[in-house]
Amino acid sequence: MAIHNCPHCGAIVPYAGAQCSNCARRRENERRSMNSGSGSGSRSGNSGNVTYSGGSSYSTGHSGGKSSILPIFAVIIVIALVVGIVYGVISVNNREETLWKGLEITGEASRSLEDYQGYLLSLDDENAFWSIECETSKTGFFQKLFNIKEKSYYISGETANGITSYHFNFDGENLSTGLPDGEYTLTILDGANVLIDDEKKIIYKEGSDFYAQYADKLKAITHDSLYTALFDKCNKHGLANEDGITREALCGDNAAVYNFIDESDPLKAADNVVEGVSFLSDGKLCESYTFTYGSNAASLDLKGYTYSDATVTDDDELGKLIENSRGNSGGYTLYKNDEEVADITTRYLANGYEFSFYADWKNFDADATYRVNTNAKTLTKVSYDEQYAEVLTDMPLSEYQAEYDYLLSVVPDIYIRNIIDMNKAEIVKENSGMVKNYKMKDANGNVTAEMKVTFGKIAEVLHYISDSEYVKVELEY
Repeated sequence: MAIHNCPHCGAIVPYAGAQCSNCARRRENERRSMNSGSGSGSRSGNSGNVTYSGGSSYSTGHSGGKSSILPIFAVIIVIALVVGIVYGVISVNNREETLWKGLEITGEASRSLEDYQGYLLSLDDENAFWSIECETSKTGFFQKLFNIKEKSYYISGETANGITSYHFNFDGENLSTGLPDGEYTLTILDGANVLIDDEKKIIYKEGSDFYAQYADKLKAITHDSLYTALFDKCNKHGLANEDGITREALCGDNAAVYNFIDESDPLKAADNVVEGVSFLSDGKLCESYTFTYGSNAASLDLKGYTYSDATVTDDDELGKLIENSRGNSGGYTLYKNDEEVADITTRYLANGYEFSFYADWKNFDADATYRVNTNAKTLTKVSYDEQYAEVLTDMPLSEYQAEYDYLLSVVPDIYIRNIIDMNKAEIVKENSGMVKNYKMKDANGNVTAEMKVTFGKIAEVLHYISDSEYVKVELEY
C-alpha cells in the first residue's frame, strides 16, 4: 500500500494530494483572517506567501491582493488599441495616397473632359448656395494620427433677393489678399458695394480705404478660379472605381477632382458634393478641397453692425456704453398715469431700422412692421398675405415725413443720446463699479432722467416727461 504525505507538513494522509487536519485548520484560519483583517496568521509584504507560527508556509497565488492576470490583460488591450490605431492610420493614409496621387481611371465616362469641367464650373450659377473649404496639412503618419492642420480657408456665395453675397473665412491662409485671419463679406447694400468685417461688425462702403485695399483682391478669388487651378494639374478623365465605389474624376500625378455618382442621374454629383486634392512641396503638403452646393440661401443677418463712418470715438463715453449695450433690438415704452399706452420694438438693420408695435399707435398698425432706410431715406410698410409672404408698401416722405421722423425719434440709442449728457449726469450710487445710477436734473433740481448701468452695460433709461408721463428705454430688448 502506497504512503501519501500532506503536501505542507509531510504528515501521513489517506490519499494523494490530501492535507492533514492540522494544515486544513490552519488554512481555514488564514482564510478567515484574510477576510476579517485579523487572526493568528501573518502575511509577509507582497511576496504572495503566507507564513504560520508553526513554521510551514504555502503560496496563495496572489500579489498585493490583486490577480497578476489583470495587468497582463490591460497590457494586451493597450497593445491591441495601439496596433488598431496604427493599422487604421496606415490604411487611411494608403487610401488617401491612392485617391490623391494614383487615382486610376478604369472606365470611360459618358461625357468628355471638357464637358465635365464645364459641368463643375456651372454649379455655382445653378445653385443658390455654394461653398469651398480647403485645408492644408502635412503628409505622413503622425500628421494623419493627430489630424494636424497647417492652415485653411472657407469661401461661399449665396444669392438671396437677387443679390449674391460672398463670404470669406481665413485661418492661416488669406490667398495673398493681405487680410488678417477672420471673416469678411462682399455684397451690395442699398445699391452700394460694401466690404464687411464680420468679426468687428463694421461695414465699409466703396470709396473707403479698407474697401479700396482689399475688395478687388477678394473679387479675384472666385469659384471658377479655384476649380481652374485644380484642372490645370489634371490631364486624365473618366470613371474610377476605388473600394467598390465609382467616381467620375479628373486626375493627374499630384492632384485629382472627383465626385461620387448620383444614382438617379449619372451626370450629377451625389449629395451635391465634389472633392479635390493637390500635393505641394514635393508631396510634403496636401491641400484637400470640399465643394458643396445647395438650393437654399439665407439673407444677410447684419444685426448690430455699423458703418465705418459711424463708429464710436474713444472720447465718447455714452457712445461706448451704447455700443457695448446694444443688442439686436431695443424697446421704447410710453406710460401715462402708470398705464402703458405705447410699446415699440426696434430691430437694428445694417441700413436702418425695423419697427413693430404692440398695439395700434398714432398712424401705425400693430399687424404690420415699418422699415426705415436711413441711407436711401425711405419708409416702407410691411404687411403679410395669407401665406405669410411679405407685402411691401412704399410710404413716400412727401406724405409721411412726420411718421419717418417719429420713428427715428424712438430708436433707443438715439433717444438715449437726446436725453443723457454724460458731462451733466450725476452718479448717485455706485456698487464697487458694477452698478452705476446716473441722474439728470433740470435747473430746479427736478430729476428728468435716470440711467442704470450694470457691469458696463445700460440696463434701462427712464425719462420723466411730466408728473404723469414717462418713457422707459431698453437696449437689450
